[in-house]
Amino acid sequence: MIKSIFMTTTGGICDRCGRPIMNVFTVVYIDGSRQTFGSECVRKFIAPEGTKIIKTRMEHLAQYMDYRKCLAMDTPPVGSSSQDGYFVADSKGESIFITGELVRWGVHGGNHWVFHTKYTTGGKVVTDKMHADYEKAKKEVDQAIDNLQKSIAYLIRKYGQADLSKTA
Repeated sequence: MIKSIFMTTTGGICDRCGRPIMNVFTVVYIDGSRQTFGSECVRKFIAPEGTKIIKTRMEHLAQYMDYRKCLAMDTPPVGSSSQDGYFVADSKGESIFITGELVRWGVHGGNHWVFHTKYTTGGKVVTDKMHADYEKAKKEVDQAIDNLQKSIAYLIRKYGQADLSKTA
């Protein structure tokens, strides 16, 4: 039985099909053993009624893993900009938008963009300073990743029809 599951973007080889994978799902079983799988192999053993929600959660997880990577950069990517600053972007150049419900399950609202403010004097940028919500955004992204990983593990246990380790 599965004890926990988590995702990394370190890359590796799927233990089920042997193909190279970018997004690695590490499954930890109750006996302590571990195996790594790609998202396609994880989805193959899910009952049809669980496929859509798990796919959506996996997409959100990959998105928030990307957000984490971009927010950790010394100079984060630039999204939409204005005279006062710019929105921090993900690796695709799209402004990062944090969904409050993914950070706090069941709580609607709290959605926001991550903004980088430029302070100017006489038309010249004097300081380039992060908005106060920037550090909060990093914590929220980490919380959303943790919530999504737990949710995916729960859904895999709920909708799983077979042992992941069986060969394709």
